Amino acid sequence: MRLSFTLLLLCLAAHSAHAGEDNAVVVAARALPAGTMLQYESLSERRLPSSLVTKSMVLPKDVAFVVDQRLLEPLESGEPLQWSQMATVYNSPTQYRPYCDWMKAAGKRKRAYPSAPALADVVPVLTAARALPEGTVLTRDMLAPLRARSSFVSGYWVLENAMGTVVGQRLLTSLEQGDVLRYPQLATYASEPRCEWLFEVAGNAYEEKGPPQAEGFACPAGTGRVQGVPGGAKWTHLLPGWVSFCQKPDGTRHGPLKAWDRLGRGLVEEGQYEEGKRTGAWKHWEAGQALPIVEASYVKGRPHGRWVLRNAGALVAEGRYQDGLREGAWRIPDGTESAELQATFTAGLPDGTWRWMNADGSVVRQLDFEKGQLKKTFRKARAIAIAARELAPGTVLQPALLKKLSLPEEFWPPVFVGEDSAPFVLNRPVAYGMPAGAPLTWMDIEAPHELPAPAPSPQR
Repeated sequence: MRLSFTLLLLCLAAHSAHAGEDNAVVVAARALPAGTMLQYESLSERRLPSSLVTKSMVLPKDVAFVVDQRLLEPLESGEPLQWSQMATVYNSPTQYRPYCDWMKAAGKRKRAYPSAPALADVVPVLTAARALPEGTVLTRDMLAPLRARSSFVSGYWVLENAMGTVVGQRLLTSLEQGDVLRYPQLATYASEPRCEWLFEVAGNAYEEKGPPQAEGFACPAGTGRVQGVPGGAKWTHLLPGWVSFCQKPDGTRHGPLKAWDRLGRGLVEEGQYEEGKRTGAWKHWEAGQALPIVEASYVKGRPHGRWVLRNAGALVAEGRYQDGLREGAWRIPDGTESAELQATFTAGLPDGTWRWMNADGSVVRQLDFEKGQLKKTFRKARAIAIAARELAPGTVLQPALLKKLSLPEEFWPPVFVGEDSAPFVLNRPVAYGMPAGAPLTWMDIEAPHELPAPAPSPQR
């Protein structure tokens, strides 16, 4: 509904440069050069005339999605931020290569950004007369003038009197109808090292040849080595850059697996398969970090044994599984290293005494459970999500499959899915199954996925 309403406003205000300034968008809080890593303090909010607002612009409600993202184009102070200006828009080499090819082709015809001219109170700027895909070579009929107050006009915007200098130029990004044309969007003006930034975000150092460490990868008798870029042509930056594993002639994975970071920062996954199922110790790393973010143990594909989860080196949870269910003592810190939950489970259910401990070892609060049932209720409580009935592995979560369990407000480690966060896990599968009454944690949802096979055939 918001999108439809915005388009309606654009239609109604298309010919008015003085339309009501009721449209808040995210803008640069100061001049931001290309390559800037966006932070909250580098962004602000501004109300623009309806005639200047399009769905290409970032709205204040979405600002969290652009923080820590790299800016591909420069922005003047107060200029609206657009989604196409984020390097993360391009998530694979097949998406950013055309962009870089167009920049390279324009190399001998590069132009500097023009100096901002003195402006009258109202000036005509050029906008897209219709939706224009990336790579478009501009013609006059693709552009339409729009009168705008000079207080909203950026020096990077193309004025109507510059029509002749931009006709015949190639667009690096797509434009929605009504988007103002900017010089940084044209290949002949883009001189920054944008392709280096795009490779950092979505490139793969192992597109043609794997890391040297993969050359000695050995497989057990009766299996062949499979290695390459996981997913082949469907590879994205969310996957490792190279994977090596072993499989039987019928395609069943059997033996070791190793996967390397796409930018050459070492291993990101290591483990073993037995007859197509995970077995023994598995480890997962964030690129460049020494400590694994996951240390897991499996038997026949189900968690069994010690599990450790970390975030940026800090412990998130530590305990044991038995046949796919949490069992025995677990440590679950609060995320600040100032307190932790010491919990016990039996067959996946809270059981026995849970203690909320300060860093000095003092007990803040303790709870007593018996096979998932809390023996006491609390006036000041917050609810976590628990399974309303037994859930088999792979069950897709729906509202009827969850209910709530109220815990004291201070009893709140972030590993649990709170009642207010439950909508974010709906329509997602449970990894290993849960008994009725088991608390839902993020690790029940965000279990490691099997890496897709690379394109090359097995080497035997």
